[in-house]
Amino acid sequence: MLARAAIEHHVPETRAASATWHLGPNHVWVRWPHDGRWRYLGLVRHLDWLSAEVGLSSTPAEMDALALHPEAAAGEPGVRVRLGDLLNEGDRWWRAGAREQELTQRLEWMVLQCVTKAPMFLARHFREERRS
Repeated sequence: MLARAAIEHHVPETRAASATWHLGPNHVWVRWPHDGRWRYLGLVRHLDWLSAEVGLSSTPAEMDALALHPEAAAGEPGVRVRLGDLLNEGDRWWRAGAREQELTQRLEWMVLQCVTKAPMFLARHFREERRS
C-alpha cells in the first residue's frame, strides 16, 4: 500500500474512478486516461530492490503487454520504459531501505522522477511513431 500511496500522492489523476489499478505481490501499476491516450506508472520490488516503469498507449492494455523501450518498434499500440532508462542509467534498481520511512522516501522519489522525466520521452516516442 505504500507504493499506491506514493503514486496517488504525486499523480492526482490516479485517484479518479477512471483509473485502473493492478495490485499484486511486489508489483503495483495504474493506468489512467490522459489527452485521448492512456498513461501508466508501475513500481516493482524484488527482495530489497525497487524499480519503476512508465508507459503510454493509444488503447487500454495491461502494462506488461506494452512494448518495452528500447525494443519497441514503430507501430506498437503503446510503449513502456524503465526509470533507469529515463535517467540514462539502463536497467537500474534502487535499494528499498532498511526502515519504512526510507522505503516511503525512495518510492516518493521514484514516482517524482517518473512524473517529471516521462512526459517528454513518451511524447517523443509517439511523435516518431506517427512519422513512420
